[in-house]
Amino acid sequence: MLRRPWPRELAARQLLRDDVAVASRLSVVGLVRLDEVLADRMARGMRREDAESWIDLHRAWIHERFGPEDLVPAFTRCPRLRAISELRIDCNWLGTAGVAEVLASPLLHHLDELELAVGLHTIEAFAPLARREMTHLRRFGLAMPDAQDGDIPVGDELADLLAAAGLERLESLALPRVGIGPAGLSRLFELPALAELDLARSAIGEAGCHALARTQGLSRLRGLDLAGCLGFDDDGDSASPGPGFSALITSPRLAVAHLGLGDVPGAAALVAASARMTTVEHLVLSEVEDDELASLVASPHLTALRHLRLRGCNLSSAALTGFGRSRLLAALESLTLSNDLSASQRGLVARRLPRLRELRLEVNHTTADSLDRADLPGLTELHLDFDAAALSQDEEVEGTDRDAVIAALVRAKGMPRLTEVVTSPVSPEHMARLAGRFGTGFRTRNHSLTASSPA
Repeated sequence: MLRRPWPRELAARQLLRDDVAVASRLSVVGLVRLDEVLADRMARGMRREDAESWIDLHRAWIHERFGPEDLVPAFTRCPRLRAISELRIDCNWLGTAGVAEVLASPLLHHLDELELAVGLHTIEAFAPLARREMTHLRRFGLAMPDAQDGDIPVGDELADLLAAAGLERLESLALPRVGIGPAGLSRLFELPALAELDLARSAIGEAGCHALARTQGLSRLRGLDLAGCLGFDDDGDSASPGPGFSALITSPRLAVAHLGLGDVPGAAALVAASARMTTVEHLVLSEVEDDELASLVASPHLTALRHLRLRGCNLSSAALTGFGRSRLLAALESLTLSNDLSASQRGLVARRLPRLRELRLEVNHTTADSLDRADLPGLTELHLDFDAAALSQDEEVEGTDRDAVIAALVRAKGMPRLTEVVTSPVSPEHMARLAGRFGTGFRTRNHSLTASSPA
């Protein structure tokens, strides 16, 4: 919800080269060598064959090793960074000392936005923020770390540090998986301009939900992400909401436009019943069942909803058909649906949906027919995920005909304004067909046909 797409990534070593152009908004990555990735994964207890499979899936970006001694100079010795206002650092091998050195770099003190995808570290990594030198920040965030990195509960200490860091302009803060309690949450609301808060997977628990519901600063928030906020039960499943979560969703102080609840069990029904949802424009839910979708469709409170993301759901063909006929869907400008691949998508987009501008779907055996039937005169952006169908064990889904999907997409008449198409990787032949139809508007998730690769 609070995360924005970044431009094409630049390898860290390229920052030190004078012939590489940089823009005001920049994402910088550090790369790693295949054999060291394999050794690292096996050292964590992963079986060799599993580690090799993981490497195969990520081979496109695993090239060579850069450690802190190679990466840190890119952020501490490159004067061109002074021309950059928004920076994402995706370098998992900086280490605690490396992160601290980078944050202390005077070349970064002017930044408006900083996102760190550097894994989880102890509080010492963030100590330079206490020097009150990065006071221009409007957005600061930690990217969701790899699940195998484990959790380091630095949330309360980090909240203390941020509250004392002089971040008077900070509007957006993302602290996924840091672990944070009621005291830490209270400190965060000492940030005077805070309007967006991402606490995904930070396991604030029922006590944290109660604390949020009571805080006066909650009324200032326009964006709140609480995916996985309750942690897990004894069986390793997402914990079910209790009185604290209910108090938060119904709090008279809650007036957010963006709400992310992820895989909180039963969250959809609670949202549908809460009168506080009249301000929600963007909603993210996961693992929604038929009855929960029905409650959303029937809710009298989701009157402002224009953007809906449903992830990892278990919805039947009948439920999708009912959703396709609903006033809720007719009002949406964007929809993301990740669903059981055996369910038919035919009824979802058969009705004329003039407001829908963006659609993201997992491809299944009915997608080609659905695209042929679609009546989406306002659609400009379509994302199709072929990966889920390829990995499915369901014979019917495995039989998905990519040729038919591509052909339907190329000849589709019901989407006259469609100019941007994004797919998971497809064959060169399919890429050529889509590029011929959509030109520079077509790209795969891994690369663009029109952009040059980093040197």
